[in-house]
Amino acid sequence: MIILMFWQKDFSDEIDSLPVVRPANYPSDVPGKGFAEIDLGKKGTILLINLMGRTFLNERINDPFTTADSILNSFSDKKFSAIIVDFHAEASSEKYAMGFYLDGRVDAMVGTHTHVPTCDERVLPEGTMFISDLGMTGIIDSVLGVKKEIIIKLYLSGMNQRFEWETTGKKALRSVIIDTDLRQISRLV
Repeated sequence: MIILMFWQKDFSDEIDSLPVVRPANYPSDVPGKGFAEIDLGKKGTILLINLMGRTFLNERINDPFTTADSILNSFSDKKFSAIIVDFHAEASSEKYAMGFYLDGRVDAMVGTHTHVPTCDERVLPEGTMFISDLGMTGIIDSVLGVKKEIIIKLYLSGMNQRFEWETTGKKALRSVIIDTDLRQISRLV
């Protein structure tokens, strides 16, 4: 399962045929689903929820807090091996607020978006495993994945530049290991 947003217009035509979740708090007429039930066979089923924050992001989206409530309430009679929330947000304060809001109701909440891994992984008071940002996966000899020369030119000239993704250089898979049996979250950088 991969988690994506609508960066390319053609993607909206394909989203329903791909193993993809998009932010659940997009308006209801946006293609795709904001959550997925992932069957792990004998190990049970995971509920994966994707939400997007509103602070500092210029997106016209619904409230992520009440959207989380709605999804969790719709599955209140179902037992999952784990419930994991990916919260794509700019502000760490909004990520912390969501973590505490969901504490005890989901097994893990991981933040994404700022591209820099945080070192605040922990278990919240009611048992939810939390990290405010996983960090960027990809070429680290870049500026957030874009060729560094392009971004430097943008800052020097003040003029928008056409972005090109960097495809060579040192790579990193920034992630966490979530152990729901031991209630541990460990950062991998």
